Amino acid sequence: LRIEAKKGISLAMLQYLKDIEYPVMINTKSNVVGTEPYVKALAENKARTAVHVTVISADNEVFKRLEPGAPSYEQRLEGIKNLCSAGIRVVARIEPYLYLLTDDPEYLQKYMDDMWGAGVRNITFDTYSYTANNSGLRQSFVNLLYDYDRMFTVGCDSQPLGSLLLGKFM
Repeated sequence: LRIEAKKGISLAMLQYLKDIEYPVMINTKSNVVGTEPYVKALAENKARTAVHVTVISADNEVFKRLEPGAPSYEQRLEGIKNLCSAGIRVVARIEPYLYLLTDDPEYLQKYMDDMWGAGVRNITFDTYSYTANNSGLRQSFVNLLYDYDRMFTVGCDSQPLGSLLLGKFM
């Protein structure tokens, strides 16, 4: 959260965990963890650290529509580069991997090239976890002009098809 960049509450915790040599794993969408004081605290932790950064697509239009106000692809990538350069293990997360939305071959290739170039050597991904029968969720995607019925019936409610999509991605 933006308030973290101002208050540094998590930073204080990371510095404490570094001092007692306690291993750390972070899951985030934020780029704050890739700024100098956070990178320093994580890199100096002798117990080792790992940071999982959710970056669902290299397409900024997807970011703007699905994660309004969240850090952009470029901001997250910069943070990832900073972490990797400091020797911190970074796992890129494409979660959710969305059929008809984040599966464009051009953006997937850019994503893979950018992550590799940043130093990422591990990527994890999964399909969306919610059922396609959730009416509130469905309406949110329809409001964004996404074909929810096609995307989620194939990619989520049908586990075999979701697994096939992930196989195609790999």
